[in-house]
Amino acid sequence: YRADSNSYKTEFNNGPYLFKLDEIKANCLVYEVPVNVVYNFARGKKHSWFASAGLSSYFMKSEKYDYIYKYQTMTQTHTYEFKNKNSHLFSVLGISAGYQYNFNRRLSLMAEPYIRLPLSGVGHGSVKLKSAGAMFTLSYKPFAPR
Repeated sequence: YRADSNSYKTEFNNGPYLFKLDEIKANCLVYEVPVNVVYNFARGKKHSWFASAGLSSYFMKSEKYDYIYKYQTMTQTHTYEFKNKNSHLFSVLGISAGYQYNFNRRLSLMAEPYIRLPLSGVGHGSVKLKSAGAMFTLSYKPFAPR
């Protein structure tokens, strides 16, 4: 992700420094562990609708940040790296709703738009990450009765 200096908390944002932090480029390896509750409603023989909500924990395995700052008339970059330093328990709220179509007892397709909202900042700079998207799942149950 990328963040501007207003979205990223660091020791360089505050204080009488000779340079101005412009942007941060981040490359992080993160494990997300979601805990969700799903409610199924409007079930039919071939389809169903569902809603889901939950909290995710983020475990930052590696973090690499390029700080891009201006010093007088020059642009400079400084890199910081961290390993296994930051963990954020239940720091992101996830909300979704979706539709599932059952082709038969074993095969189904789901479409699920979602949004993820920050409850606290993550990573070294405590960035308030948010995201939205759609997840499509093709599910096959090999041991389901015929």
